[in-house]
Amino acid sequence: ITTMDQVGRDNGCGRALWEFGREELDRFGTPMALMLLPNYTDGCIASMEGLFFETSASVAPHFLLQSELSQDPSRPMRDLPYSDFNIDEGIAHMRLMGVAYYMAFSETALTGANSRPEDLVPVAESDGWTIFEVQDTAIVAPLLNEPAVVENISHAGRDWTDPAVAWFNDPEARQVVLVDDGPSEWARVQLIDDGEAPLRAELAPRRELDPVVVSDVVIDDDSVSFSVDRIGVPVVIRVGYFPNWRVSGADQIYRATPNFMVVVPTSNDVVLRYKDTPVEYAGYAMTVVGVL
Repeated sequence: ITTMDQVGRDNGCGRALWEFGREELDRFGTPMALMLLPNYTDGCIASMEGLFFETSASVAPHFLLQSELSQDPSRPMRDLPYSDFNIDEGIAHMRLMGVAYYMAFSETALTGANSRPEDLVPVAESDGWTIFEVQDTAIVAPLLNEPAVVENISHAGRDWTDPAVAWFNDPEARQVVLVDDGPSEWARVQLIDDGEAPLRAELAPRRELDPVVVSDVVIDDDSVSFSVDRIGVPVVIRVGYFPNWRVSGADQIYRATPNFMVVVPTSNDVVLRYKDTPVEYAGYAMTVVGVL
C-alpha cells in the first residue's frame, strides 16, 4: 500500500487490479486486504474490488478479468465463462475497464506481463510484487466506432449481464459498444437466443467515428467532468451506470456494455453528477414519518 501510494504520486492516480492468489493474499490477514488501497492513498489508487463490488453489474466482467490475469484465480461467481491466464485478452480487458496499474507476483503472471513491455511498463517492486503501468488506458475515452442500440435488452439483473458478458468475451463484438438506447441514426440490433450459446447480440455494423480529443478529466466521489474538442461525437465513461446519474453538456446518458455510460456531448464541457431521485426523497420522507 505504501508503494502504491508513491506510485500514484509519481505516475498519476488510477485504478489498480491485483493478481489473486489466496496463499499470497491471506498473509495480509484477508484476501480483501488490498481493498484498503483507496483509503490509504487518499483515493488516488482505486481498487477494482471493493466493499460493495458484489452488488454492482460490473462484478462479472471484473472476475473474468481477474481470472485471465491470475495464476490461481478465485472465480467466486457461478456460471461465468472463465478463461485461464491470457495476457493478450487481459491487457485488452484492462484497457476496456480503465485499469491503470496491474499488480502481479506469480511466475506465470510476471512472465506474461514482462513479455509485453510495450503495453505493461514495470514502475515499482514491493515484497515480491511487481507493479506495471498499463499503457493507453483511460476512464473517459473516445470510441472508434458508433455504438449500436440493442432493442430487446432489459436492465433487470442477468437480462443485462448475460449478454454483456458475451460481448465482453468476444473480441469481434467488442469493436462496437452496445447501448440500451440512442439516436435514431445509430444501428439497431437484436439479442439472439438460440438455446445453445449464451444470450448475445448479433454483430453490429462498424461505422467509424470522427476522432475526438478528451481532456481535463476530473473524477470525484459523485461526479465526472471532462472536455472534448468536438461535439456530437459519442464518448464512453468507464464508470458504473446507475439511473441516478445526470448529465449537463449532453442530452442523455445511455447505459453501455459491460456496465458503463455513453454520452453525446452537446457542449465542449460535460459534467455527470450522481444525484438523488424521487425514490430517495420518498425514502427520506418515510424515515422522518417513521421516527416521528
